[in-house]
Amino acid sequence: MKFTVPLKSRLSRFAWCALSMSFLLTAGILFTDWWICLPDDVVSNYVGRQSCIKCHTNQARQWLGSHHDLAMDVASHKSVLGDFEGAELSHHGVSSRFFRQGDKYLVNTEGREGRMGDFEIKYTFGVEPLQQYLVELDRSSGLLPEDVGRLQVLPLCWDTENRRWFHLDPPDVNEKISSDDALHWTGDAQNWNYMCSDCHSTNVQKWFDFDTDTYHATFSEVDVSCEACHGPGSVHVELATSSSVFWDRKRGYGLARLKGGSSRNEIDMCATCHSRRRMIQAGYIPGKPYHDFFVNESLLPHLYHADGQILDEVYVHGSFVQSKMYHKRVRCTNCHNPHTTELKYEGNRVCTSCHQHPAGKYDSPAHHHHQPGTSGAACVDCHMPEKTYMEVDPRRDHQLQVPRPDLSVQLGTPNACSGCHLERTRVNPEKREALGEYSNWLDAVSSGDSEIQSELEELDRWAAEKVVAWYGGPSREKQDHKFAAILSAARRGVPAVEPLLRKLCKDRRVPAIVRATAVAELVQFEGGHVSRSLSDALQDRDPQVRLAAVDAYQVNLGNTSMLESICRDLAPLLDDPRRAVRQAAARALAGVPPGGLTPQQVELRERTLNEWRGNLGRTEAPALAQMNLGIHYEQTATSAKELERAIESYEKSIKLAPNVVGPRSNLASVLETRLSLRPALEEQVQNRLLGQIKELRQQELQLLKRDLTLLPDSVLPAVRAAMTHRYGLSLYLSGNLVAARKALEAAVRLQPNHPHYLFLLAKFYESQQDSDRARQAVKRLLKLRPENEMYHVFFRELQADSN
Repeated sequence: MKFTVPLKSRLSRFAWCALSMSFLLTAGILFTDWWICLPDDVVSNYVGRQSCIKCHTNQARQWLGSHHDLAMDVASHKSVLGDFEGAELSHHGVSSRFFRQGDKYLVNTEGREGRMGDFEIKYTFGVEPLQQYLVELDRSSGLLPEDVGRLQVLPLCWDTENRRWFHLDPPDVNEKISSDDALHWTGDAQNWNYMCSDCHSTNVQKWFDFDTDTYHATFSEVDVSCEACHGPGSVHVELATSSSVFWDRKRGYGLARLKGGSSRNEIDMCATCHSRRRMIQAGYIPGKPYHDFFVNESLLPHLYHADGQILDEVYVHGSFVQSKMYHKRVRCTNCHNPHTTELKYEGNRVCTSCHQHPAGKYDSPAHHHHQPGTSGAACVDCHMPEKTYMEVDPRRDHQLQVPRPDLSVQLGTPNACSGCHLERTRVNPEKREALGEYSNWLDAVSSGDSEIQSELEELDRWAAEKVVAWYGGPSREKQDHKFAAILSAARRGVPAVEPLLRKLCKDRRVPAIVRATAVAELVQFEGGHVSRSLSDALQDRDPQVRLAAVDAYQVNLGNTSMLESICRDLAPLLDDPRRAVRQAAARALAGVPPGGLTPQQVELRERTLNEWRGNLGRTEAPALAQMNLGIHYEQTATSAKELERAIESYEKSIKLAPNVVGPRSNLASVLETRLSLRPALEEQVQNRLLGQIKELRQQELQLLKRDLTLLPDSVLPAVRAAMTHRYGLSLYLSGNLVAARKALEAAVRLQPNHPHYLFLLAKFYESQQDSDRARQAVKRLLKLRPENEMYHVFFRELQADSN
């Protein structure tokens, strides 16, 4: 009997086979589609926001009219907000007039060499609460129409809220600025190319031609557009418009990964502009590590108070990385809409959208003890107090800490409570009104106003008592600013703070920026414990701490007895994962002679140094770049011939910035070294060099005298001491010994615990055969630094000489 498969069954099997084949074929096609990706050598380029708007219309609509959109614009009737219909402004004897000629906007004001002239406004800068204006100077003939030459920022600003012109003085400058001063609007400090450009336009490329002394810059878009934050978009556009159903398996969607589990990429991207930093490498692309391109400033005394609160304008990031929010992975876009640049919510909802604990726990009088609706009931007024910069622009502190009037009593730091309750002081109303906001009161204290100091001290005590009554005293374990007292003592050079600093350097419970600051402060102390702490800091997981440790090692580079240990400790960092650390290590080890490093380490060093030198024209202002090159060549020179490169760089620096302190004294020192290396020079040549050295010393002396004279009363004692000490050394080198002694002694009075100032004063006394004063100075040194063998030797020599 013949067995047959029913037709229906045969058809069913055929269908399943066909379906399986179809599935496998589809799977194969999909796998192939997923597997094929763009070649590794494809580079993403900037394509402009019009390519983005096609798909991302909602985001583009939000961005339009935002502060990013209006960060910079071509001057036109649409962008210019100021009154250019014949308005005038007088400031320190200079009358400026604003007017139009057709479509052009011009201002008649003081320019170079103090001459009045008409200057055309080429770009607007910002939109509110003030708008600034850019003027193009020194445009070379070879530039394309869309390229930019040297742009300078006018100090004549438009107050958009009060609709008035005002003159924006640099901080602490209350007198007319000379036209040859770097702070004048035509000077380097107000240069758009190297001071402003990267954060107001997209894909800025800048160069300086040292042969022709000309600037050249380009940008893909004049404002802060899509690709400034998301990165160049050509690969993303190619992937989005391709027939593939997948993004690229290696590149994702072809843009910076700002979302996801880690907040680092987003915060690093925002920090490139919203931080007080210096650039070390051009060409940043969003998504790349911050410390491969920038170095964030630590809690320096002229930038931050000892407890980390903002003092100078530091642009948010340095404050935010101190906060608990940052360490809990809160990111910028949790509070800010990245496209409108506005807050996501109004009022306390910005905070209570997360801090709901139970509802009303914080947003109620039971917590803040103020009337609802008043400033005392606003979260930000207590936890993010603001300070006004640029005369009309209030910026909030992003440290997000609790008010600590008890620290104000102890250390003199600000606190939000006193800042809001200035009406409790007994200062007469006229003076109170003239002082204005809280920061001006603090400046008055720094300038020596004893009445304001006494009133604020009383106000701080009152506020501290209120806080204790409401919340109880802060426990030692939960104090948010436990580092403040340590940094405050370190800034004053208190010897007993050294072990506390060492402990702070390795305390992972405090923010990395605090550890980096502690490392920097530790440099003033000596001994084996300090050396071990600095060595440990080189291994810190945060690049800012490692970088601070490398900088600390450079203090001892001139000590040949320590060269071996310095090389041993720093050489591994030539291969550090972050460029900032690699560069610092390479520059520190640049002068190490052959044999001090292995061949592999020498190769790493030279590769990094070549990269650093090649970027100087794009990362630093021209005069500073040449100054740093001069220092580098001086450090690495092994012959008189090699010193010529240092001499050439210093001479270029002087030419580019003839009124800046620094390069002249360095050049004089190099010329003295050249003389010592070539004693057989003809007498005429030697006399010419000696005359040049003397002239350089005198010029430097006059510049230092000018800068010291112009220091404001409110300047930090450490800054005044440093400049006074430097002036004293310059007087000594110029042969004015009486004035040199007064200046060196004044520096010690300003910073009595500064060992370097005290040591050089003792050496000065010794050179003048004043052995008694020299011994007294060294005795003070030994109390400050009892472990320093050099000071003991010096004292024994003085004792022997007196006997």
